[in-house]
Amino acid sequence: MTGLDITQYWHTGKTLPLAYYEHSPKIPLNLKNDNGYNVLLDVAHQCDFATMWQLPPRLHKLGYRAHASHAALNSVLSDEGVSRRRVPYDLKNGIRPFAWCPNLKYNVVVTDQTIPGAQPYTGREIASLKAFVEKGGGLVIMAHPVSEDRKQDWSLNTLLKVFDTELGANVQEGNLKATSFVPTDSWTVDERYEGKSVQMRRVFGRGRVIVFGNASRFDYTGKDAELPANKVINELVANTLEWLCREQQPVGGFFPARTGGGGDIYPEKEVNADGIVVYYAENQIIPLLNVITAEFPKITRQIYEWYPSKPTSEPMYLLLCAGNGGGWAVNAFKPKENGIISLNPDGIISIYAHELAHTMKGPVNDKGETAGVPPIPNSGEAHAGWFQGKINAMYNSDLLSKPNRYCDKVFKEAYFKDIDFTKYYENEALRERFGKTKDWNKTWYIWQRLDDTYGPTWYTRWKWIQHTRWQETPQYKLTWEEMVEDMSIAVGQDLFPFMKQCGIQLSRDQIGIIIFRDKKIRLPPARIEVTFPGPVRLEAIVDYKKELK
Repeated sequence: MTGLDITQYWHTGKTLPLAYYEHSPKIPLNLKNDNGYNVLLDVAHQCDFATMWQLPPRLHKLGYRAHASHAALNSVLSDEGVSRRRVPYDLKNGIRPFAWCPNLKYNVVVTDQTIPGAQPYTGREIASLKAFVEKGGGLVIMAHPVSEDRKQDWSLNTLLKVFDTELGANVQEGNLKATSFVPTDSWTVDERYEGKSVQMRRVFGRGRVIVFGNASRFDYTGKDAELPANKVINELVANTLEWLCREQQPVGGFFPARTGGGGDIYPEKEVNADGIVVYYAENQIIPLLNVITAEFPKITRQIYEWYPSKPTSEPMYLLLCAGNGGGWAVNAFKPKENGIISLNPDGIISIYAHELAHTMKGPVNDKGETAGVPPIPNSGEAHAGWFQGKINAMYNSDLLSKPNRYCDKVFKEAYFKDIDFTKYYENEALRERFGKTKDWNKTWYIWQRLDDTYGPTWYTRWKWIQHTRWQETPQYKLTWEEMVEDMSIAVGQDLFPFMKQCGIQLSRDQIGIIIFRDKKIRLPPARIEVTFPGPVRLEAIVDYKKELK
């Protein structure tokens, strides 16, 4: 494949074919004490950062070649299957496209889950794990204490029953809670809490299995490996893997270096439509998939209607992950990616709206470009959160009567006027004095008051004004005063007095005479009170190139 072919592939959201991988450069994982044993860390049932990013390098220090996988276990363990990974195509320019690669073979699989309602262990996955162990593989299963009424229907319990055990009562030893296991004669009990088994091991077929009743047993306390508690964890991990691999021959051979991002192995399924590529595993929950197919296109159309923008030359890559409560973004290299960890359809909608807005730069100037770098960043966190809040309200009627992003809360604070953006905006000084996000909260308050006064078109018009006014110097970094000038032109009134009332100390109190499109402009002062903000505005915008009425 030529460089043009490769660029076209990932710009259209396609994964490079296996034929490309077979002839592409490969970078091996270099370990000082490589023992040749391959370890798969399954995050397709519980995606957590400790397993994805912290555990692999710790295993590397022990000599094990480990990486994380979001793919369904039956997919990644298939002898003839392929895995989706990033490959080192153009590291100089930060381009690491996705490619189909032959599945690796593994000596050990580590899997855990703490939420019974999370992405299930499917019948095909359970069969794959059983076959993997019977043929000689090692398996770690980590459970977690949950309410008794949720245990019997938990797919993790179904997996355990294949190996002749099941979840028992919840128990505690000191500060550490765990679920116990019901042992049979096949199991050797290694640890008990309250007299009940919380860590066991057994031989199964030609392989071996270890179960833990707390899914955090391999997690560090803090980051210092020399802490006594972490030394104990390292010893536990080392002993566990040594026993699992004791009767095995190491897989050896090539093992890829980690390429960054949320992988190492990405989900095997995908939806590719309307400039959005969503990767998901076979065990993904159906209502969450329905959000992608039914709601994402609606959200895309709605935000583009509010904020017309030139589509990006590359698609948005989203990973719909397992578990709940978070996500991440990769912007340091391409293709960019966003991971979504949520079991709530509304949560997925909200995160998607936020990440989509990050990609949108607003209406272009006469040159078909955007221009100007304001102190409130183009497509930054405040911008993304603004449209995220509007989409949240569109899907949650309880929010329709409330200000966007609950921006009334910061207005009620005694320190509201003390947050002077010229001193405190996305910097350490802000975080030390007021705490993170207070600058965005106040930004949303100001924008909400402008929505209250002028309607939602002002925001889109502001960006068109900016991109037009600075089109001859597109990389010019605007001052706070120049940004407020652009905003004032957009609304047709002088916003300097309003900003001063909000506690933002600009270098002058009035806009004065300014020039836009070779015309001198003098604007009357805006009559906006610094008062409680109105409700979120979701109506359609009007022609943003015309003066607001």
